[in-house]
Amino acid sequence: MDLIKPFRIMIAILLITMNLTSCDWLNNSSSNEDSSLTLMPYDFSDYLEVSYWGQIPIRIDKSIALDIQNTSMECIVFPHDFGVHIYANINGSWLEIPNSVQYPNQEDIILDPKGSFFSDSGTVVHPIISSINKNSNPIRIRVVIVGRLCKDGTPTEKQVGGYIDLDIFQ
Repeated sequence: MDLIKPFRIMIAILLITMNLTSCDWLNNSSSNEDSSLTLMPYDFSDYLEVSYWGQIPIRIDKSIALDIQNTSMECIVFPHDFGVHIYANINGSWLEIPNSVQYPNQEDIILDPKGSFFSDSGTVVHPIISSINKNSNPIRIRVVIVGRLCKDGTPTEKQVGGYIDLDIFQ
């Protein structure tokens, strides 16, 4: 009986995560629809899916938990911080803002191909909003995750990415 309880908790967390990733209040996109992303040297085709899991609304002083899912048929290798970049939409332009999370220096993180047990992982970001006009509410941020695509299990130089747009409230 004691073994069933942790399993039920894991299933509940999985169902909640799946439900949150299907909500309309998140703009989760990995396609190259946004022209501002064409200036970035990453391929935003269908390699990664980034989703938020946590309480709504997202508050300005809280960390943001993200799930990163490899949707490609090859592995993807990430630096220890998942290659995180955070941008804020200020007057229609995306400006990079700092992330206050200090990730431990460790070896690269590898997400196995789509459908594998280790094809997803999680990370946390905490954008520093102090340089932004806090009078606008909500503040739209974009969290970009960047890694290198593998070919036959070996990392290549091809950088691939995924992103999610989130609204942060004061």
